[in-house]
Amino acid sequence: LASLMKTDSLDQWAKHVQANLQGNDDEFLKSSRNDGQTIIDIAFDYCEAGFYAEAIQLIQLHHAHEPANCAVPNPLNQTVMTKFILAWLFEKVDKKAESESLLKELSTSSYDYFFPSRIQEQLILEWAIQQNEAVSLAAYGLGNYYFNLKRHEDAISSWEKAANAGCRYGTLYRNLGIAYWNTNADGEKARQAFEKAVQLSPEDMRIQYEFDQLRKKLNDRPAERLAYLETLNEKILTRDDFSVELAALYNFTGQYKKALKLLENKNFHPWEGGEGQVLRQYTYSCLKLGQIALHNDEPQKALAFFEKSLDTPDNLGEKYHPLQAVAHINYWKGMACKALGKQEKANDYFQKSTHEDGDFVDMAVSTYSELSYYKALLLMELGQSEEAFGLLTKIRHFGEEKLTQEARIDYFATSLPLLLVFEDDLQKRSELEAKYLIGLAELGLGNKTKALDLFDEVLQINAMHVGAHDQLVSTKEFLKRT
Repeated sequence: LASLMKTDSLDQWAKHVQANLQGNDDEFLKSSRNDGQTIIDIAFDYCEAGFYAEAIQLIQLHHAHEPANCAVPNPLNQTVMTKFILAWLFEKVDKKAESESLLKELSTSSYDYFFPSRIQEQLILEWAIQQNEAVSLAAYGLGNYYFNLKRHEDAISSWEKAANAGCRYGTLYRNLGIAYWNTNADGEKARQAFEKAVQLSPEDMRIQYEFDQLRKKLNDRPAERLAYLETLNEKILTRDDFSVELAALYNFTGQYKKALKLLENKNFHPWEGGEGQVLRQYTYSCLKLGQIALHNDEPQKALAFFEKSLDTPDNLGEKYHPLQAVAHINYWKGMACKALGKQEKANDYFQKSTHEDGDFVDMAVSTYSELSYYKALLLMELGQSEEAFGLLTKIRHFGEEKLTQEARIDYFATSLPLLLVFEDDLQKRSELEAKYLIGLAELGLGNKTKALDLFDEVLQINAMHVGAHDQLVSTKEFLKRT
């Protein structure tokens, strides 16, 4: 660095590096760690000064030695980009045969960790594509470069060029699938791209997980998604997010014991965008098993499950906040105590959540939520029907107002799980939640036909809306019995 600061021009800097190379290769390799990104920067400095032969010597020296180990591993310390640069340099010094030979060699190189980031790299990759050699790899890298710059249409065009050239790298089609969805809102092309990605990389659980999330966006039937995921067996458990999604599908399809077994026998770790997801599935499994026990006249067993729903094991990696609203859990605890003939204890549980206000939805505080509906049920159990109906009316009004409002992400909402890979229609999601809240309010107010219509409408758009599904099923069963 001291030597660099003493130089007066790029020409002098290039000569300084050249002197070091000629004098002591070992010292240069040690000081630069033979890092591919450092080599590229120096090579382009040579090129801008017109020292093409020296740039060639530098890259050949880089290729002849392994990068040095460092405390923080860097997968980009070796990159196929240096070979593209070398091929371009060979042409610049009229070594066309060497250039063509290297481009031909590049046609079988690995696509892993190919993330060009410099304008010079863009120009060289465009040159490589023009040579009609190694076009697939060059076009793939160029697509990565464009996508990073938010030139999404250019990225799609480049990736499609790679695909048309016969690329068999699964991640290329994964990238195309994401771009088709996020840029063009083209669900069918996104599906086709991901199907190709899965076909080429069936062992890549990231691709498998993202394909499942796309299928969720496309509203594929949960039972069909589950049937496919079960063919992946234990591989799913290598990813926490995938494991939680599998548990969610087990829960949605009524296989609560399977979901609970999965959740109790895997160590989870908190991840960005996944806050609360593991807890939610664990609690849901316990509550549903408790409800089944209560329906089967086993209130003591039911109460044990309801209590277990909050007593989360350490392997889940997170715990509920002490101020977490739990009206739904207190409601079911109270109902179990009521079935046991312990009315005073039941009333204690009902009373616990009557002062809960608001909830945390999509990383923002919401005045009313599904828990507000359970608060109304608690009030009814306590004989406070007037307050309960007043609350349900407010919930309905809140939902109706929400339908007319523009959906926005709270300024501090930095961790939205639905936005991690595939862009979501925030307005549609807001409208669905509004209709669900209105449906709950109508259900509580005794307007069951209106409620059923709203729940059905929500499920037509989001086949895996758990709340609407549960309420639709339970309400239909109630109507059959009565």
